[in-house]
Amino acid sequence: LPVSGWDVSEEASSVDIDKEYQYRGALNKAGERHGRGRTEQRNGMTAYEGEYRDGVRDGYGAYYYKDGQPCYIGQWKNGKKEGTGVSFRRETGGIHVGNWNAGMPQGPSAVFGGDGLLHSFGVSENGVHRTLEVRWFPEDHTVLIGKLSGDPVSGFGTLFSADGRPLYSGHFRNGKREGAGVSFDSTGEPLFSGEWKDGKPF
Repeated sequence: LPVSGWDVSEEASSVDIDKEYQYRGALNKAGERHGRGRTEQRNGMTAYEGEYRDGVRDGYGAYYYKDGQPCYIGQWKNGKKEGTGVSFRRETGGIHVGNWNAGMPQGPSAVFGGDGLLHSFGVSENGVHRTLEVRWFPEDHTVLIGKLSGDPVSGFGTLFSADGRPLYSGHFRNGKREGAGVSFDSTGEPLFSGEWKDGKPF
């Protein structure tokens, strides 16, 4: 989701460390959470279970939404996501697998939809795709490669059929062909070259 199309702000509905939550686990000499432990919400659901260091998440752990659904499972450092991890999109059932740096997606990552199928693969910088990304559309098995963002997709790329033939190369906006672009026939010859609007030649 994206990372492209992936709303990182959704995690605002997840649980933060708070003194009002019940904690069970190891402590350091200063009385801070240190080692393995579990933070529990007032309703009994887990807020975080994993490793702590000097009072903050550090190491491997699982972090949950307020309704008990998993939010992020993976590595932490100084209270932020750091290293390899999986984040979960509660509304769609999709997941984002990749690397994290200071709480943001960083480096190669893949997004799977609620159907379990790979929807995109790309490289992120500070939570945003900045380089080449690959998207797969399960409904027709087409593949889109380019500088892309969002869901529905926007950006510039080349769309290929399931058997590898180019179908269109150009700009997209909100999932439709929009702006300058070229479409191709079944032999790979240009069919239309020019401006597109709302998915159609213009």
